[in-house]
Amino acid sequence: RSLASRAGALGTPRENRPFQMDHYEISQRWQELAVVLRGKEISQIYRAPTADTANPYKNPEVLAAKLYDLAGLEQVLCLEYLYALYSLVAPEEADVNTWPTLRDDLTFVSHELLLVAVSEMRHLRWVNQLLWELDHTGLTKKAYGPALEVAERIPVGNGHTRPRQLRPLNRKTLADFIAVEAPSGGIDGQYARVVATLRQPQYPNSLYQLAGRIIADGVEHFSKFSEIETVLRAYQGGSQANGTRPPYLRNITPAPGDNPDAKQALDAYQRLLNYLEAAYEKGDMEDANNIVFARQEMINLQAIAQKLATQGFGIPFFDAHLNEADE
Repeated sequence: RSLASRAGALGTPRENRPFQMDHYEISQRWQELAVVLRGKEISQIYRAPTADTANPYKNPEVLAAKLYDLAGLEQVLCLEYLYALYSLVAPEEADVNTWPTLRDDLTFVSHELLLVAVSEMRHLRWVNQLLWELDHTGLTKKAYGPALEVAERIPVGNGHTRPRQLRPLNRKTLADFIAVEAPSGGIDGQYARVVATLRQPQYPNSLYQLAGRIIADGVEHFSKFSEIETVLRAYQGGSQANGTRPPYLRNITPAPGDNPDAKQALDAYQRLLNYLEAAYEKGDMEDANNIVFARQEMINLQAIAQKLATQGFGIPFFDAHLNEADE
């Protein structure tokens, strides 16, 4: 019933039994359970969110230019999330003697963080689909895609931005991830005017629906990062008290350019982008050959990233990074 009492399941059914509700009890006490709306438990009277009042862009050309920038934002977030993912200690290497729940928590956090990164990859695909549709329906005078640049700055709400950074998943990094995914904040706020524009009658309804799915995913990303923060909070106090890293974290830095594994990773990343560009150029986002090849490069990248992490390095996806002390 409260975040303070949340804990992992115990080892046997008998131990868990006192905390379970029978079917009969659920039927009798259902009104006490929180209702889930818009991906969140609502424990009080629900009030619908204020309707979107963002101003539409003045024409399709301005919209397409904004979408091109948003594609770069989706990609840079994906890279930041992946870099942070491989800064986590592998679950099988967790110090369970000192931290009995650490292995399970690392499994959960790694899984959720990977899901968010994959979702950002999907958003990159959807934004390119929007650009392709605008071009092929004749709404724009030129093709603005494929859009595969990497943004240099990231919005964090209230008109502020931060530089792109490759960092381990320390407390400050996680706070920045939560800020950029916050509803009506960072990236969510960037899409508000896109949705308001695509709601206008001259645009196909399918484009509005696609942009709406990106915003809905952003709400889910915010929830996932908030849950990750709750799980990892238990490991922060001791690390601050004795000045050491949290037990879930590796101390990784971007690999130097002469590192052979890093070069192999960057080559695979470039091939991945080439395959995506070929698929997005045709407008067929399910282009069988190119998508299969791109996925294979993703698998290659994963293996190299794991190898580099054991050496204390991360893939140097871009040069403009800030290495902060672990918190």
